[in-house]
Formats: sequence, C-alpha cells, structure tokens
Amino acid sequence: MCKKHLIFFECLVFLRTEYKIKMKKTLQYILLSILSFGLLGCEKDDICAEEDPKTQAVVLEFYNKDRPTEAKTPANLVAYVTGNDLAIAAVGNKLSLPLMIDSQTTTWNLVLNANDANDTNDIIDQVTFNYDVIQEYVSRSCGYKANFILNETNGVLTTNNWINSIEIINSNIVNPNEIHIKIFF
Repeated sequence: MCKKHLIFFECLVFLRTEYKIKMKKTLQYILLSILSFGLLGCEKDDICAEEDPKTQAVVLEFYNKDRPTEAKTPANLVAYVTGNDLAIAAVGNKLSLPLMIDSQTTTWNLVLNANDANDTNDIIDQVTFNYDVIQEYVSRSCGYKANFILNETNGVLTTNNWINSIEIINSNIVNPNEIHIKIFF
C-alpha cells in the first residue's frame, strides 16, 4: 500500500472515531435535555392538606346572664338551619356555626333542651347573622376560602326566647380559634 493510501485510511479511521465520539456526546446532550425538560415540566402535587385554611365558621360562647364572666353550658343545645338536615350540637359552652358563602345572611335555629326525651320543653331561638363575604385565595389546590365580616349595625339578631343578650367580641370571622360572639342566657 502506498503512503498516500495509508494516510487516507488513517484519516478515515480517525474521522470515524471522532464522528462516533461526537455522536455519542450529541446523543447524551439530547437525552439529558429530554430528561431535564421532563423533570422541569413536573408540578408539585396539588393536594389541599387538612391543615390548610378553610372557610371559617362563627364561634359562639355561652355565658350566665346573671354572672356575665361565668361560662355556662346550655343543656342539650342543637343548632340547625330551616330546610336543611344539618344539625350541630354544642360542645361544652361553645358552638361553631358555618355561614353561607352565597348569601349575606344566615339564620340558625338554636334549640335548648333538644336532645332530651321531652319535646315539650324545647325552646327555640332564631339567630340571624348579617355579614359581608370576603373571598381569600389560598392556593391552586385549595382554591378560595371565605372570611366574613359581621355588619356593624345588625351583625347578629335574635328572637330572644331563651337568649337574654348577645355581645359581638370580634366581627372579623377569620380565625376558628377565636370567640366571635358571646351569648348570655
């Protein structure tokens, strides 16, 4: 073989080797790019956790009308909205009631002595909450939650059958751990 052919042959081998290396690197870059775009395109799981904020409820606390600083537990207190099967029982001297977010008024019937065997001693008081609804964005997974602001002039009205008086402690209903209204009976 002549020297020209040998050099040409070596050049071909060299080019072939270089071509393989470049192709290998190019393929690696392509695969790395695909993998990177795949991982960057992922989104975090959109799960609304239990501890995430939710629409607030108005928290009522009951007190003795004769000794206003003394908490008092109402006997067998149950609350319900007329036309709705939902009934909520008081726990101790506190009661949390959800408010309707598609309205500016919610009326709850508070029934004293509701869970005893004698229906004749049930005393019903209607409590009407008048408020503004403030929608607050929480996250993509949880969406919005509703907070409420009780109206200054007529935030809470009652029929006063067994409830003696009402005191609004906090008209901004944004924290479920706060007492919003004191009811004296």
